Amino acid sequence: MTFVTRLMAPVLISAVLSGCAATPNVSSMSPSDIEQKVLVNNSEFDANIRLTGMNLKKVEESGFLTGYDYINYMTRSWVNKETSSVTHQVYISIAYAAGGWRFYNSATLKGGDPLEFTSINRDVVGCQGGTYVSSCNYKETIGINLTDDFLQSKSDDGISFRISSQSGKENVLNIPSNYLQGYLTAVKKAQ
Repeated sequence: MTFVTRLMAPVLISAVLSGCAATPNVSSMSPSDIEQKVLVNNSEFDANIRLTGMNLKKVEESGFLTGYDYINYMTRSWVNKETSSVTHQVYISIAYAAGGWRFYNSATLKGGDPLEFTSINRDVVGCQGGTYVSSCNYKETIGINLTDDFLQSKSDDGISFRISSQSGKENVLNIPSNYLQGYLTAVKKAQ
């Protein structure tokens, strides 16, 4: 295996594991198109109706010789069948290579307002060792918990927020207004 191949192996593994399938361009979709892509799971065995929005993807260069961040994120919600109350979460999966764990630990809106942050899972996806280069691929899964009132208030403008880590790495993610409008329409119908 050549030196360049060893450097690129973690990046390629991350790309495959994060799902490189083509994602529709959300900005060109109508709220109705986005609503149609919301998955609704209403099982008689569950107290809540579960909704999952379409997957959004972002790829960012993470630094010289350290590859890229592959970020997949989506909205998901739970509608209580008895009370019709709704709980929302932005579910985020970040795959990256090299440099060790980042330990994502907070999320903030523009202006510095904090969002409720939940660490869901951390996993070493694989490691590649060799004479010249040794690195691992990491995946962190986090959740940003949001109230129904907050999401409704952002449906005209969309949401932009930053996730930050103990290592100092930060990523800015956006959920456009058309996505929120379509998603919230599906949630309303499930209530």
